Order: sequence, then C-alpha cells, then structure tokens
Amino acid sequence: MEKHNSHKIIKLSNPKFLQIIEASIRMGFPVLLENVEEKLDPSLEPLLTKSIVKKQGQFVIKIGD
Repeated sequence: MEKHNSHKIIKLSNPKFLQIIEASIRMGFPVLLENVEEKLDPSLEPLLTKSIVKKQGQFVIKIGD
C-alpha cells in the first residue's frame, strides 16, 4: 500500500538517519523508525513536540543541533 508513497524504514543506528528524516519531511514521505528503544535520540524532540516556527514567511522545524 505504501510502496507508491516512497516511505522510508530506518533504524536509529543508521549514521544518516537525520538526513533521511529531513529529506522525507521535505518531500512529504512517511518515515518508520525501526528498533526504537525506550530512550530516543534528543535530536528528534522538535519533531515529536511539533516545535514549528515561522521564519521569513515559512514554517520550519529545526532538527539536530
């Protein structure tokens, strides 16, 4: 069903997981995090809390540092 939506399935152990998440968000593709443990990477907090900021007329979410 999601094959045509270009969804991504990634693990937090993937060294490029933040780049994959960022690209997927920009393109509007769904992302599934695999093997998630009790404690998540702190760089994902802005996504989970929906920390959206309006900057120069565009809505942005800063992930990572």
